[in-house]
Amino acid sequence: MGVISWTRIGPDPLTTALGSQTNTDWAMAFVDYKCNQTWTTRVGQAPDWFGLETAQGSSKRMSLERAAVLEGGPTLATPMGLYFAGPWDEGVWLIRNPQKAGEPQAILGYFSGNFRARDTDTSKDVSLDLKWKKPWGEYGLSWLDGKFATAGALVPLNDRNAKLAYVRWDPQSSAFALQAEYVDGKLFGNSINGAYAQLEYKMTPQGTAFVKAEEYDPNDANASDSYRALHVGYQHRLDANNALTLQYTVGYNQAGQVAAPPLRPGPGRDDQLGLQWQLGF
Repeated sequence: MGVISWTRIGPDPLTTALGSQTNTDWAMAFVDYKCNQTWTTRVGQAPDWFGLETAQGSSKRMSLERAAVLEGGPTLATPMGLYFAGPWDEGVWLIRNPQKAGEPQAILGYFSGNFRARDTDTSKDVSLDLKWKKPWGEYGLSWLDGKFATAGALVPLNDRNAKLAYVRWDPQSSAFALQAEYVDGKLFGNSINGAYAQLEYKMTPQGTAFVKAEEYDPNDANASDSYRALHVGYQHRLDANNALTLQYTVGYNQAGQVAAPPLRPGPGRDDQLGLQWQLGF
């Protein structure tokens, strides 16, 4: 199976002005080869498997944006997270599918670590993801170890490593669902940590209300640079291929403006109102 997508995505990590624009570019271009019932190999440019929200596109996420610790970015009033240039990377992923009850899906990744940018160093990222599916939902653990470098603005060969734990409780018998992720790691020479929790309530077969609370500390050594936000929204499915999502965010960024990564536009309130029409086909 092969997948190719061209879409509007975040800033090019090679762009010298990191506070700059989104652009339109190749997001995914990969091939999956099923070796047998147990093993699958993925090769190309694809989303990483880190946790839940990292690999989820807008058609899968309930909230409009990923949590700040996972993405953030220079075009938002949030510090830069682990995947500030998007979830995509170029590499090889070896996937072991569970063969009996209780076994997790295991994904071993080996990729450039430079997102969609040209690989400018010999260092490579390694990741391991374990994902357990249950009748009531799923849970998992992720581990990432690597470095990031560009030929442009960012300081070369910064550590980018993290550990993550997640859970999603979503039994078919309940109108409620709960999803949460916790991340601890290192980025741009700083120890980072962050988490979010999201509660969903299916009001009707087509409509789901949700509330999501998050916090991200981009530097443990600094006691006054955290980002916190509360997102309240409603998603209405018009049909199997169309959905509208309305979301209001009340956010606060403690950090002051700095010119070097991790970019931070604060301090102050960061309130946003967003409306999204998601079309699938």
